Amino acid sequence: MDKQSSAAYMQHIRDLTANYPRFEDGRVNYTDERVCFVLNCVVASGDQVLLTKRSSEVIAYPELINGISGFIDNPNLSIKDIAYGELAEEIGISRQHIINMKLSQPFVQIDQQLDREWHVVAILVELASTVTPRLNWENKSAAWFNLKEVPKMKLMPGFAETVEAALAMRHL
Repeated sequence: MDKQSSAAYMQHIRDLTANYPRFEDGRVNYTDERVCFVLNCVVASGDQVLLTKRSSEVIAYPELINGISGFIDNPNLSIKDIAYGELAEEIGISRQHIINMKLSQPFVQIDQQLDREWHVVAILVELASTVTPRLNWENKSAAWFNLKEVPKMKLMPGFAETVEAALAMRHL
């Protein structure tokens, strides 16, 4: 998704979430909302991908393997800026580590068990080299894996599709 499409999508999100509750700082509060707008970063370096195991303290999908994800909840930021914030917050990766960031077109994933409709933007985040992640409370562990190992893992629902969407942008 190019910069213009990303800006248009953010306007779409602002319009659709206009009546959603807000936190005191103005961010969208998706807690009790069925339709949620999220991003999920696939962090790669060469043939390695950084995966996290979600903490037992998170509400959705505890103990499952995922990328770096977050709600698209700040109407004043771009999707890339929200992604930069999530990367710094969850695993301590700063902009200086990133050599490339590409956004997919949004796609929808339905989780009937949680009664959630996730509108996902997959984000390919490429690093020049692997870095040691610094975790926050959302993840209990993080490690680098060979891309060939990912299909064999117990992933968060929908994350395999996210990985596929992100890696498809690798050579564009």
